[in-house]
Amino acid sequence: MLLSRREVEEPRSIGIVPATKGYVDLSQWETIVDVASKPIVAEGLLRGEYDSGLTHMEHVEEHADELRLDLDIGEIDTTWVVYGKKKRFEGEVIGIPSAHLFRVPAATPA
Repeated sequence: MLLSRREVEEPRSIGIVPATKGYVDLSQWETIVDVASKPIVAEGLLRGEYDSGLTHMEHVEEHADELRLDLDIGEIDTTWVVYGKKKRFEGEVIGIPSAHLFRVPAATPA
């Protein structure tokens, strides 16, 4: 969820986890602050370290007097791959092909 501090009419800075930068168009913020995790984004947002932050919905619910919801992007499921010697999962893996996220854009001729 994209949250902002209530007293800020036009947010100019955002706290965001680098892995989530593709979830929103960052061009509307002048300052982008890389943060280690979404809970820490919320803490910095509440301290006034930036105007907006991409974090969890629970924070706007817990601090409705201080934060507002600017954009509900829905739930994002993150997959972690952990390697080991013993298989732990026997079910079907469900995923969405997203190879385009890892392609380097072609250079445009000068």
